[in-house]
Amino acid sequence: MAQVKDTKIHQPNGLARVAGSLGEPGDYRQINQKLNQPNAGNPVDHLDVMKEVYTNKKTREIQNLVIKDVIDFLQTQKEALLASQPISDDDSSGASTNE
Repeated sequence: MAQVKDTKIHQPNGLARVAGSLGEPGDYRQINQKLNQPNAGNPVDHLDVMKEVYTNKKTREIQNLVIKDVIDFLQTQKEALLASQPISDDDSSGASTNE
């Protein structure tokens, strides 16, 4: 008799709860859409999702040191990227139609 492989995708608790509410485990497009809904349609900041999922609710700390290091590294990279982006005003386009 052939053995069936476990095809269940193992996810952190937060994503597992969202995926469980969808009915189809592992469909990340639906998970992403579900996460976008409470965010007023704005793109999800996946770094914030990772922080929330891996943070111990009692101690408010990330206990897994590897995950903590990865999140700290990504946060540093994100801040550096945002700092390097030019600040643009939508009103300062330079083009004027008034003459």
